[in-house]
Amino acid sequence: SEEFFQDVDVLQNFGINVADIKKLKSVGLCTIKGVQMTTRRKMVQIKGFSEAKVDKIKEACTKICTDNNFITAAQVAEKRKHVFKITTGSAELDKILGGGIESMAITEAFGEFRTGKTQLSHTLSITAQLPDETRGYSGGKVIYVDSENTFRPERLRPIAARFNLEDECALENVLYTRTFNSEHQMELLDMVAGLFHQEAGIFKLLVSFSFNSDHQMELLQACFICCNLHYGKITRYGTCKAIIFQIISRSTISCD
Repeated sequence: SEEFFQDVDVLQNFGINVADIKKLKSVGLCTIKGVQMTTRRKMVQIKGFSEAKVDKIKEACTKICTDNNFITAAQVAEKRKHVFKITTGSAELDKILGGGIESMAITEAFGEFRTGKTQLSHTLSITAQLPDETRGYSGGKVIYVDSENTFRPERLRPIAARFNLEDECALENVLYTRTFNSEHQMELLDMVAGLFHQEAGIFKLLVSFSFNSDHQMELLQACFICCNLHYGKITRYGTCKAIIFQIISRSTISCD
């Protein structure tokens, strides 16, 4: 809906200055709904934001957004008409997932070493580009966040050929970035949120591969929750999120 994607620039009409709006955008809070989805505790960490300022911004967002109350199941069903699904390239896996990777949601895939996680993430990077009239899906670009250094563009070429896509064009539609630790990953997710807002409707899939394995030595419980909140923030842009995790049989992590 239009309200769901309202730009934070409208906060100027409620006494919020341009400098503060720029600060919101700098951390990936580009929409009114995005601000509402962010806790006060998180917002006061923004440089120059006091509790009073955060309260003022939150109050303004409440006035702007009119869909905060209860709605009927019929209204929910109407909103669900905008949800699309991306095929995994496997009819059986699509069946398990109820049709594929769903938009406005987070799909998590877990697996041990050599169970096909990397192949799935590469395949999704291609299938997300395929328009499908039967699914009401137009196709789009992909962002691939890699913490394992397992992304290989040459693996995309045969997958593109399988689906009759021109390989160079397919590669141009995938934006890749390497992340080195959990803090860096959260910063990148803020940038992704901003990119999704600036180019609304262009990007259809975010692939994140994979948080656990590369960052296991610093993965504390609070940090894991924080990263999940960052992923949740991105779901509001109506894209699909596929997070691929490496299962580790033994860990030195302490989550006291």
